[in-house]
Amino acid sequence: MRAIAFALVALAACNGARSEGFSCWTGSVCEDYGSDLATHEHDCKQLNAEWEKHACPKENLVGTCMTDTHQSRMYYGGAKNAYTADTASASCEHEFHGTWTAATH
Repeated sequence: MRAIAFALVALAACNGARSEGFSCWTGSVCEDYGSDLATHEHDCKQLNAEWEKHACPKENLVGTCMTDTHQSRMYYGGAKNAYTADTASASCEHEFHGTWTAATH
């Protein structure tokens, strides 16, 4: 019984570690990363952005942009200078030539 409990705890820890991820914050925009972390961390810091050791949150999410380079950018509302659905979709489509998906609340 202990072996099963230990296996379940270990599995939960592994699943949690995978979902943690890393992220880069630029204003009210967050990008998640799971590979090539050293390069992404360097690039993030070069932009004077905030590199964080967790995935982008779901709270205050306005929507997500899949850019033409296949990078997912999450736009957030709820704070000063935050995005609305209109400003975020415009940024996605015009600046990043991406596909906009509004968040479902």
